Amino acid sequence: NTNSDLIIHDYYVEFENSFYKYRKNKIKKEFKREESIKEILSGGIIGNNLFDKVFKKSKLGNVRFDSKIRIGEDLLFIYQFLKNTNKSFARNIATYHYIQRQGSAMNSNFSDKFFDIIEVSKVIESDIKKNYSDLINYAQALTIYSKYKTLERARKMGFYNNNNLKLKQMEKNVKQYNISKAIKYMSFKKIAGLLLYKFSPKLYLVVCRIKKI
Repeated sequence: NTNSDLIIHDYYVEFENSFYKYRKNKIKKEFKREESIKEILSGGIIGNNLFDKVFKKSKLGNVRFDSKIRIGEDLLFIYQFLKNTNKSFARNIATYHYIQRQGSAMNSNFSDKFFDIIEVSKVIESDIKKNYSDLINYAQALTIYSKYKTLERARKMGFYNNNNLKLKQMEKNVKQYNISKAIKYMSFKKIAGLLLYKFSPKLYLVVCRIKKI
């Protein structure tokens, strides 16, 4: 009905104790190509989940998953797909139940695979600089977000105390990132997470646990 190349739906998140929550897009919204790319970079309606999207097959072209990437392959796939689109459309109707299990890749022990998302962010940042230079600040904001989410996982899994040099450098980058830039180039949720992490990583983890995020 909308002649879109990508449809984004609302969804439920379910946990093993049957608790679920509803993510709600308040409005229906259309995005042109560059607007769509800005949305995924900033963390807006077009997120890096695959399960809440329907992709037009004819727009796939040569876009495929990179089997060498263990964490973040979905983000790269969606970004590359968006470059082939003319229009995306977000619906405010929940059509999918996403069940999170303890044994999933995102709930396993921390390892080097969690750094893959940082490399994905850098690849996207490099491509943005080349093809969509006016969005470079959004791409840099995405890299910072990927770093503080990786730090979150390391702390949750008790790995941060191992004095990993990569994590220490990432922590420094996150702490030094300008809040005024975050306000301009990140979604409200990402800004809130960044502010909380900067203020107190321990409090940040408590909030994540309470909110089940």
